[in-house]
Amino acid sequence: MAVRRRSAAAAQQEQADSKAGRAARRRMAKSKRARSGGTRRSRPSPSLRGLATSPRVRPRFGIVRDAVAELRRVTWPTPLQARNLTLMVVAVSAVMGFVLGGMDWLSSRFAAFIIGPA
Repeated sequence: MAVRRRSAAAAQQEQADSKAGRAARRRMAKSKRARSGGTRRSRPSPSLRGLATSPRVRPRFGIVRDAVAELRRVTWPTPLQARNLTLMVVAVSAVMGFVLGGMDWLSSRFAAFIIGPA
């Protein structure tokens, strides 16, 4: 089996291509971070500046506004997913109830056997 040797020019071109590819991937990742908020912190709005040092920490109804903003960012399940997950929770709860109830019944029978009838 013959080993094919690359020319020095081909090797340099391949290295330059890989460097350009890495640089392009870095630029793309950086732009994605910038679009998604990434690590860059936004400046507070002028109306909220100084609240950290003031005795009144949040403006009136600030907690409600924050909660509504968080709820808008939530990825809600589809109705099918919600139904399936609800059924799964009910089924697991029922099974665990039977298991724990059975263990309780067995332990009470065992205790009655050890102690004797009352």
